[in-house]
Order: sequence, then C-alpha cells, then structure tokens
Amino acid sequence: MSKKLYKLKGVRVSHNKTQKQMAEVLKMAETSYTKRENGDIDITRNEIIAIAKEFHLSPNQIIEIFFDEPVDLKETYEVAI
Repeated sequence: MSKKLYKLKGVRVSHNKTQKQMAEVLKMAETSYTKRENGDIDITRNEIIAIAKEFHLSPNQIIEIFFDEPVDLKETYEVAI
C-alpha cells in the first residue's frame, strides 16, 4: 500500500466529495474512511475497486494513488469495469 494516499484526498476534493460521502460509498463509518485516507489502516482490494469506480480512475491513476511499487492491475481493473 502506498504512502502517497494524500493523492486520494486530492482526487476526493477535486470531485467535491467529503470524507463522510466517501464513507457512505464504502459503507463504513466516517472515522474508518478517514483512517484509510490518512494511511492508518490499509485500503482493501474491494475498497480500491469501489473508489476507482466512484472516481472513474484509470489503471495508471490507481497505481499512482495506491501503490509504491509496480503492480499488475489487469485482473483488478477488469473486475472494476
């Protein structure tokens, strides 16, 4: 998981979404989402997929936001579509 999750906040803010709204998208408490966005709790594969769908993220954007090392997102991205 990436230490670059500040980019997730940037995407969220650019889409005019609050942490509360994202928590609702992910069906969790706002504090749980905040901990994920701050990097205190790892974001699961299913949560990444839900976030990618919400913001219409490309595979490259997913890698840039969520991962520090190269990953093969083919399977994950196909599931998200």
